[in-house]
Amino acid sequence: VDGRILEMSNSVEIYSGFKREELIGKNMKCIFAKEIDYQEFITALKTQNTLRDYEIITIDKKGIEHFCVINVKTEMNTERSKPVKYVGIINDISERKKTLELLNSSKEKYKEILDNVNDLIFTMNMDGKLTSVNRIAKNIIGNEINNKKEFNIKEFLLPESYIKVME
Repeated sequence: VDGRILEMSNSVEIYSGFKREELIGKNMKCIFAKEIDYQEFITALKTQNTLRDYEIITIDKKGIEHFCVINVKTEMNTERSKPVKYVGIINDISERKKTLELLNSSKEKYKEILDNVNDLIFTMNMDGKLTSVNRIAKNIIGNEINNKKEFNIKEFLLPESYIKVME
């Protein structure tokens, strides 16, 4: 209850670089990158008793920060309704975070390119319903696309062109 680490799995040694004997008995704040993050975590834990996918930033023995999620459950003394201990699992999500950042960056670049070309560019599903359009497409098609939730390319093309597009 006082924040001391009582037990840990071998996986913590692998990602943190700390040996078991270096962490057992230490306060958990030693693995947090920032004191303020530790304080916010403790406050959230005391008010909620259970945390799911709570994001924290830990720091390993080499000083490298890791993005992690922690799931914690409070074990209570049923007689006194007081916490006895906290049991938690920490997962390093650093790689997932990096991948998401790259994906979002890629999406932004893709959108910027599409919105700055002078060609009408769109994507549609197999039924001919538009799923995305660039700025030029919006300008050419006009309000029709903005005023409808679903806009079918059939409404914009001549019947013979629509048949060719759908082949």
